[in-house]
Amino acid sequence: MNNSETIRSPFVGREARLEGRSVVPAPLLYLGGIVGGWLLQDLRPLPVLARSPGVWLGALLVAAGFAVGFAGFVECQRCRTSVRPDRPSAAVVSTGIFRYTRNPMYLGFTIVQFGAALLVNSAWVLFLLLPAVLVTSSIIAREEVYMERRFGEAYLAYKASVRRWI
Repeated sequence: MNNSETIRSPFVGREARLEGRSVVPAPLLYLGGIVGGWLLQDLRPLPVLARSPGVWLGALLVAAGFAVGFAGFVECQRCRTSVRPDRPSAAVVSTGIFRYTRNPMYLGFTIVQFGAALLVNSAWVLFLLLPAVLVTSSIIAREEVYMERRFGEAYLAYKASVRRWI
């Protein structure tokens, strides 16, 4: 598949898309980890680093995570396909940031939470990243089944050429 192509699906599959949907939207999953970790940090401080050099690195990672996620969102908009899990995918997007990762928005959320852990110097935020990544991996696996059924060989070729995360 040519990296500049966008493969469009000839049919609508809202019901099939809903089968793989998470009960908790991914942004809320990661936000819950950040807020929960921050609250735990307030109750029982558990720093990641002894000093605060992580603040600058954390801020940089938060900004990078937002940039990665936003780039994925913009590319989906450009290719006229929904990023919402309750709407059918209209295309296999293989351009822009999707040339490097199949899940830039999930990757962006993960980078943001990791950066937030450093920014607020909280091991709790870092610890709560693990369940978020595990749940996200489960969501991705279900979404991949949906994409394979919907787009067939076009998606399989894309999946074979681009990594899930990075």
